[in-house]
Amino acid sequence: QLATGGSVYVLLMVAGLYLYWSIAKAISRVPFVEVGKMLRRPDDSPAGNLVCSRIILIVAFMREKLPLSFENRFCADFNILHRLSATVDCTSLKDSDRFFDCLERK
Repeated sequence: QLATGGSVYVLLMVAGLYLYWSIAKAISRVPFVEVGKMLRRPDDSPAGNLVCSRIILIVAFMREKLPLSFENRFCADFNILHRLSATVDCTSLKDSDRFFDCLERK
């Protein structure tokens, strides 16, 4: 649910900066789905301002410098069932959304 807010690049940022525990601690107060919404549509709160001033810029920089895609990573039946192309362009929010929407969340 966190990735649905900003794409696979948010996951890379969390993993690369070892932010999982910090986020998990913060998430105990705020559900992942709310963090995802904040990443997608930041408001005028301090958290929303942080998203606008830092996170969006970092994700945009990463998308430009590190264009990623998932090429032929899933079986054809999975792609057809979820209307995915053989290549999922991670730089495209539309493609990323379609990909993450088809994953089961627990």
